[in-house]
Amino acid sequence: QDDTDHSKRTSLKVLMIHGIGDHLQGYSTRLAENLAHTLELDVFETRSKELDMTSPRFPDEHIGDLRVRRFTNKTEDRELLFYELTWSVITRKEKDILAYDNSGESSFRRANVNNMMKKFLNSHFSDPLIYLGDAQKKIQVAVGQSLCWMTSKDWNELGELTDEYCDISKPYVLSKTEDDYVFITHSMGSRIAIDSFQRMVVDIENATAAYPDNERLKTATQTLQAMQIPVFMLANQLPLLQLGRNVPEVTNQHNDYCQQDAPMWDQRFISGLQIIAFSDPNDILSYTVQPRFIDEYMDSRLCTSLVNVTINIAEVADLWGVGQVANPRSAHGDYDNDPRVINIIASGIGNENTSPLVEERCTWLEGR
Repeated sequence: QDDTDHSKRTSLKVLMIHGIGDHLQGYSTRLAENLAHTLELDVFETRSKELDMTSPRFPDEHIGDLRVRRFTNKTEDRELLFYELTWSVITRKEKDILAYDNSGESSFRRANVNNMMKKFLNSHFSDPLIYLGDAQKKIQVAVGQSLCWMTSKDWNELGELTDEYCDISKPYVLSKTEDDYVFITHSMGSRIAIDSFQRMVVDIENATAAYPDNERLKTATQTLQAMQIPVFMLANQLPLLQLGRNVPEVTNQHNDYCQQDAPMWDQRFISGLQIIAFSDPNDILSYTVQPRFIDEYMDSRLCTSLVNVTINIAEVADLWGVGQVANPRSAHGDYDNDPRVINIIASGIGNENTSPLVEERCTWLEGR
């Protein structure tokens, strides 16, 4: 029996959202363990907590898996709760329409390398197309449910395996405001995260208009307005996945919502959404984000700030004297094992806690 008083424990809660391609639970293990090790949290729970995501909006449908892992230091006064969202279960059924193309019915006619490329295309590049349909709402609700669970329950309050719905109207929601919240996204996960936040903005606005005297809703809104959430976007794709999409109703009004003396200050959604966008110049599927993108294509009520991190994840090599080349797959997918990335997520950059490794291997400019 552990009689230690953990009432003042510091909890960091991280939500991971994956990108394109079929993912199984456990896909973020390397990232979670690297982050825990960097934070000097070397004790972990051998059993994870697993939640089958459900929602009354989609009765009898499975809208994702949320897997929670816990890491602590030996005295258990600091902990990391790592929430891994797997939304592949939503798009997996849609991809059945392409299953025949991966079977012997068609694949035996292809050269081996071409067949590998075709399978990769069917598995990965179908996701952005599927996301444009009904799957978009389900995935965004899954993200909202993940945030609901993060802000509502501690480790010991979560069941081992449950399909319980996190009801945002209940008093336990947003009850863990003393914790720190971080999002980490990969690839298309960056688009999913921003869309989910923008959907929450509209949902809160509609609910407030429908129930203006609801005290529970007022309290929840005020709690959200005090929060700041960093979003570390690995292999960021925001500009690419904005193409052809509608723009939010409220844009180019950052100063009207995000300064304490601003006329719309009490109508903001959160105090600050801090985007830290990582991109490797040799990754053909990721992009830096321009400041005007935040102004023109993101809801001003999110009070978004932006930092771009340009980093060579894949090593550049000489190609037989013809030119230089870097493995684009490594450039897109190996962020989770780069110590510079892990240390920036854990300790930031340009502050008193900056890792010596980051200070030695990185340079940066401070913006105003």
